[in-house]
Amino acid sequence: MKKLIKKTCGILLAATLAIGSLNILHTTNAQEKFVCNDKLQLYSEGAIVPIKNDFDLKKQNKSIFSKIFSYNQGTVEQTIYEGLLNTEEEINISSYNITPDDLRQIMQDIVNTCPDLFYVAGRYSLYVDANNKVTSVVPGYLFSGNELAEKKSQYKTKMNEILSQIETSWSDLEKIVFAHDYLCQNFEYDTDLKNYDAYTFFTTGKGVCQAYTTVFSGIMKELGIEVSTATSDAMGHIWNVVKLDGKWYHVDVTWDDPTNDKFGLASHNHLLVSDTAFNKERNSSNKHHDWVSKYTCIDTTYDNFYWMTDNISTPYNYLNGKWYYSSYNSTNNTTDICEGDLKNRGTSIYNFDKWFVYGSDSYFTRTYCGMDVYNGTLYFNSCDTIYSYSPQSGTSEFVKPDVDGRLCGLRVNGKQLVFSYTKDYNAFGSLAAYEFPENPNPPTEPAPTVNPDNAQVGDLNFDNNVNLDDATILLKAALNIAPLNENQLKVADIDNDGNINLTDATLCLKLALGIPLS
Repeated sequence: MKKLIKKTCGILLAATLAIGSLNILHTTNAQEKFVCNDKLQLYSEGAIVPIKNDFDLKKQNKSIFSKIFSYNQGTVEQTIYEGLLNTEEEINISSYNITPDDLRQIMQDIVNTCPDLFYVAGRYSLYVDANNKVTSVVPGYLFSGNELAEKKSQYKTKMNEILSQIETSWSDLEKIVFAHDYLCQNFEYDTDLKNYDAYTFFTTGKGVCQAYTTVFSGIMKELGIEVSTATSDAMGHIWNVVKLDGKWYHVDVTWDDPTNDKFGLASHNHLLVSDTAFNKERNSSNKHHDWVSKYTCIDTTYDNFYWMTDNISTPYNYLNGKWYYSSYNSTNNTTDICEGDLKNRGTSIYNFDKWFVYGSDSYFTRTYCGMDVYNGTLYFNSCDTIYSYSPQSGTSEFVKPDVDGRLCGLRVNGKQLVFSYTKDYNAFGSLAAYEFPENPNPPTEPAPTVNPDNAQVGDLNFDNNVNLDDATILLKAALNIAPLNENQLKVADIDNDGNINLTDATLCLKLALGIPLS
């Protein structure tokens, strides 16, 4: 049961959004301009967003980073976004005939859905002409110069770390579920109500609703999936709406990350749901209400999807072409480890006993099973044992931790398997870690079907075919995610220009799809 302080109450950056008093400025050509200050409506979930009142109007070093999000070319959104990305001290939008009220909404949408703009301050100024049209925006920036460049680099590294785990062959549904579950599993709600931007979210592992929402938006935009937000002043809350198969759905990652933090777990009660479902949530005292969004979420396909009716509280994990999760078995109060395609309810491949209360024969009518993948092996926990599973060898007991409490979740962190244990499932658990041993005899890659020296161009796994697996390998190499070995380099330069890049990845994809190369 969620507590109200968790994720329900919050206040806005400013109590009111009214434009401040106008100061008339006279320019050299005697054209009158009005200048006023305004504040962005940033949702910080119970914390006042720090704002920088005295931003530097001196020339800033232009960003060397290319933009990762794009709006339609020639729009005011694209002009403002590019100006913010390049930390321009004044952004000219005089040709768009935008009113101050319209600008406020545009600025809020951009900042709340573009996590790469984490350095944009909540306060900005604007110039308005005699017809009440904004001629230019003067943003505030929290960082500049080398400090900003370093923080951007750290942000980009973490974002790429997430994106590198997403298979290009996945459906949009799989990508949305993975992003939702990854954020729930690897981050926790900031009960101190301080961390609201993507950079702080990435570097501390904690954030409020604005951080979850902005980062989820960023992942979706990187994947080419349409995404926006829904906001509720009455709740002081913000979350996402996302477009899947031509229809819009609510996704509230913040409320699906259990609090008090259940380490490594992920609820799915607010994943791809409709307006109707949000209007009549199971617990009427803890429901979404009075929200505003550009889009209506009419479709009810996922309102009673199996991940909700089966109370799936583990993140979905992808291994060897299949998705794995744990499910509470209400027939005998045990836990099933399920395998499937995510779109449909999976089949049980392993079952373990009830989730017993510490120091008692009583048990919970739910599961606290955590799950994660490391080096091609799936790991999950019962209330007292951590198990491993591989498609080749099946399930076996991995380790039985000697801890004073019951296990309640796990996740992989680098070369460690970190797990949580507690005597009270309503409180925060303690953490312990198991260090994965270095493998002195790492498994060798399977022998290629064809001799690499005789392989056709584009056949990077040497199975005598050019398919989507080859295109994926080449794309990861072009993005500097996974380097090619010496034999793969011989067949990777499809356009024969002496470089391995996105052009080669595109050509490899065409070959895999049977599209002739021009």
